[in-house]
Amino acid sequence: MVNMQKMEIFTDYQLFFGCGKANPVEHLRNISLSELKAVYRQKVMETHPDRAIALGKAAIEMTKRFKDVATAYQRLITFVQGNYSDVSDEEVADKKSHGTIIFQPKDEDVCDRRNHEKIVVQPKSERTRPEIFYDGAIPKRKLLIGQYLYYCRHISWKTLIEAIMWQKKQRPRIGQIALEWGILSMDDIKMILSERTYKEKFGEFAYRNGYLTYFEFLAILGRQYRLQPPIGKYFKIQNIIGNEELEEIVERLRIWNSEVEVL
Repeated sequence: MVNMQKMEIFTDYQLFFGCGKANPVEHLRNISLSELKAVYRQKVMETHPDRAIALGKAAIEMTKRFKDVATAYQRLITFVQGNYSDVSDEEVADKKSHGTIIFQPKDEDVCDRRNHEKIVVQPKSERTRPEIFYDGAIPKRKLLIGQYLYYCRHISWKTLIEAIMWQKKQRPRIGQIALEWGILSMDDIKMILSERTYKEKFGEFAYRNGYLTYFEFLAILGRQYRLQPPIGKYFKIQNIIGNEELEEIVERLRIWNSEVEVL
């Protein structure tokens, strides 16, 4: 038996497909995996943090949206692959019930009606996120090394997300950079930390409340980005890709980017 918060599925569906469908659960029951993956890839391209500058948005905002899309996809693909039967559209939309919806598989070994592959539904404590590998052609555009590794099937989507999160955690904090540059004092940092809400980002709060100008905020984000370690280091630390292999891949990526640039 798989427990999922009903409003999580409803919210995930809205994130991927909007509010236009009258019967979201029925839509999910009939959608193919390839269709869901296609929407997912589009959402990834729309929210990838690397597009923050081009879209004029804060990198931290794009990172959050990127993670939300990845989390939503994991829940939606679990729903679609599991072929859960005990949930109606009314149950998903019903706000009178404040508990959880129980998604009851039709059988212990659930058979995917599209490819007839058996999917064993494990207890929640024993399940791990599936290793999803890209199955299409490499997009004909310039790519970063992590994207190229994923599109060439060297790493799974899960590994790519883990690498991005690892890289993000290695960056110096915004307050640390602002202190080193003399933009914020230690008293300013303590005040920001005490006044901001739990969910509000340090930099966003500092900018919104006048501690940082917009230019200073962007400059600090740029500095933070430049000081982060190269993402390839993660794959070497985790013994996913060796030094020589990574160097060869970087060279292939350089050639790829130079070729697509002239298309």
